[in-house]
Amino acid sequence: MTIQPHGEQGPLQALVIHPNDHDGEMLLRSLQRIGCHCSHAWPPPDELPPQLDVVFYLIDQRTKGPFHWLSDRPAVATIAIVGQGGPTILQAVSDCMPQAILTKPFDSVGLLTNLLMARNNFRYERRLLTKIGKLEAGTSSDRGLACAKRARCFSHNVAYSATARWSILSFMRSTNSYGSLTPPMSGWPLFMP
Repeated sequence: MTIQPHGEQGPLQALVIHPNDHDGEMLLRSLQRIGCHCSHAWPPPDELPPQLDVVFYLIDQRTKGPFHWLSDRPAVATIAIVGQGGPTILQAVSDCMPQAILTKPFDSVGLLTNLLMARNNFRYERRLLTKIGKLEAGTSSDRGLACAKRARCFSHNVAYSATARWSILSFMRSTNSYGSLTPPMSGWPLFMP
């Protein structure tokens, strides 16, 4: 049984950013063998070509980064290729936040597994980012509604307080023995904030 990875429209479109050496050729051939349409780039490009589904990129001392196409919301699934690990390489991998990590030397099972994981993680991240965007939009409209409710309640309370005070004043005026229209306590505010 052969598993062929498919992108949104036909075979998976992959870009391999790796030097043109034995490992790079082996990765390209392995991807073509499983049915991917591949292109190769070295040195790393400033912009990614359109219509890609996945990018394999080498992280080592030769790689100059960071790449702006590896932003918080990359447009494609990303798979980091790591040879020998060290603290600086591991930090670079951590900074890039790939959806999967492929280690050298390559094997077909590791390649296919990482390709599957990267695509699934990429889709899952997209769904989460969409939900977060909707929740943030809903939260901002809820805040506006809450402010309007508070303003209405405040104005209602002010009106109620003023009416209550006016009623008390009217009652006091009617019971004032001198028939005065002034409130019994001078300086007593009619409206209080």
